[in-house]
Amino acid sequence: MDAIAIHRSVLDDEMLATRFSRVGGERVVRMAPAMMPDVGQIPAGRILFQLSESMPAADRWLCDGESWPAESTRWLGDAFLLSRIPVRYDDWGIRSSWKAPLLLRIAGDLELPAGNHRFLVRVRSLSRLWVDGELVASTKTVR
Repeated sequence: MDAIAIHRSVLDDEMLATRFSRVGGERVVRMAPAMMPDVGQIPAGRILFQLSESMPAADRWLCDGESWPAESTRWLGDAFLLSRIPVRYDDWGIRSSWKAPLLLRIAGDLELPAGNHRFLVRVRSLSRLWVDGELVASTKTVR
């Protein structure tokens, strides 16, 4: 702040405009477009689980200029099911806490038979479901 002043009446817009001079372009935060993540090669018939720590926020997806957090761990499974987040261990093998918020990705390269299919998505907060590169379902955050 350059100066503080107390006025006994409400200032009109013209007066305020003469006292304000912002430098630079527009400062608007925009959400980054939803794009299917690239998780790399997945062995046939297997399911890839990927955990990343320290998402920028727990109640929204990325904004323009933000990047996805680095992968903390990954493993392969046999089903699109994760009953609980695995325990995290530090470099000494002692139980530790994940650096929240966490990003969990579950991906597989599978052939679905022709016909109609139903997907059940049970999550506590934000999620997106991609099928063949197309966003088919998303959930909102828990408030």
